[in-house]
Amino acid sequence: MSSPVRIRRAEEADLDTLTTLILTSFRQFQLFAYLYSSLQRSPASASDTLWYWRRRLHLEMLDPYTDVLVADIGVEDKSPDAGDDMGAKYLHEWMATRMDRKDPQIQKVDKLRISGRDASMGDRLVVGFAIWNVRKPYQEETITTKPTAIPKRAKQSWTAWLKDQDPQAYAEYINAEGRLAGDCYSSEVVYYLDNLTVDFRFQRRGIGKELVQRGLEEAARINLPAMTEASLKGEGLYYRLGFGKIAVWDVCGFKLPVMRWMQSTEASY
Repeated sequence: MSSPVRIRRAEEADLDTLTTLILTSFRQFQLFAYLYSSLQRSPASASDTLWYWRRRLHLEMLDPYTDVLVADIGVEDKSPDAGDDMGAKYLHEWMATRMDRKDPQIQKVDKLRISGRDASMGDRLVVGFAIWNVRKPYQEETITTKPTAIPKRAKQSWTAWLKDQDPQAYAEYINAEGRLAGDCYSSEVVYYLDNLTVDFRFQRRGIGKELVQRGLEEAARINLPAMTEASLKGEGLYYRLGFGKIAVWDVCGFKLPVMRWMQSTEASY
């Protein structure tokens, strides 16, 4: 990659690009592949997943306590790895056809609200994104205006109709998420890395590191510890950046490390 990766805030114009990355690259995260197992077999039903993630990403962008960061490179620097993930390649081609674009991750500079030097960079290829948010201590909230107290989490049940989702697996995931929140996120405010996705064609080029480092800079600025759950494949990145493992999250048969970063001086920038 001949030019540096640029990290910027996501904009509404990025939504199609980011949902493409969810479909083609976040699927490499074993838990996501498990929750949406039928998606691997029938990408035509992916419209449900794309709608869900597009809606979620848009809401995240509007949340004042959330930072959605995008990593992009110059289109002229595009030199993707050949790779052997045929499923990801197929889904990428499917998205390109669906959007009638050669590469759904190319972002036209005139679609973004940028100026100055960045505006002179020309069109860019989005190769990753991260969702960071200020996560407040978890409390089991209930609605007391009804005869029977109902956990607010039950409001998420609208997602059950997604055709490309395994309802039983997703219910298991929601229960495990509640346990994780109670065990690890119940006593303090943290700056939380909710999602880290890197283009399957541009792995191991430091893109994920750039997105995590930018979040750590913000965590240091607002004086909060940073936390996340890592994939087993990506655990090493967090150790190199100064995180330590504080717990293991047992979710849907996967044991994922819960990582915590305390001070900027611990990170090996």
